[in-house]
Amino acid sequence: MTRRSTGLDYSSVGLVGIVSALLGGRLTDTLGPRAARLIILGGHAVALAAITILGSMASSLWAFGIGVGVWAVFAWALNPPPRASTWGPLLPAHRVGWWLTVGAHR
Repeated sequence: MTRRSTGLDYSSVGLVGIVSALLGGRLTDTLGPRAARLIILGGHAVALAAITILGSMASSLWAFGIGVGVWAVFAWALNPPPRASTWGPLLPAHRVGWWLTVGAHR
């Protein structure tokens, strides 16, 4: 592992995180928090099952890496639905919900 490859790996994780969070937010806005949460958790389950199968078959490291990458998309996309569930019932003037969600992640 070189310094260059590590930097590329970290950059890729950040890029996937940003894109996945935006897609998770779009899914939440389109279908609602509950449906988005169920779809994303279902994707988690399928991706983890695929990783387990790929790992037990001793397939290539590339296939395993792609499986982990697909799972990471679902992991990052899971952030918006719970936040939307917290914000949804609140009126715009009640910003306490925002502080609750921020405080839970610190």
